[in-house]
Amino acid sequence: MSGPFANGPEDTGCNLIFDWQVGTIRQWTGEIETERIVYSAYHPMAERQLEKLAEPIEQQGARVVIAHRTGELQLTEEAFFVGVAAAHRGDAFNKYWPEIP
Repeated sequence: MSGPFANGPEDTGCNLIFDWQVGTIRQWTGEIETERIVYSAYHPMAERQLEKLAEPIEQQGARVVIAHRTGELQLTEEAFFVGVAAAHRGDAFNKYWPEIP
């Protein structure tokens, strides 16, 4: 395995990849049509906020990766990614998953 979980603890038994479909740019939100979306952020502050989301989960023993894209995104492109690595599959789904906003 490569990527952010490659050097995880040897007791990591579940790498839960959360790639939420509503995290993609969709064409319709009710009656409002979207052609594209542009995300901007003050990166140092955005990174601190993402770290705040991950911190309580990591304090319980899991590893968390959160990424949110900036710039112009077209329909169906992915806007964000969340990944959780835990020792057991049950923990990843039942203990940590509900805490991901």
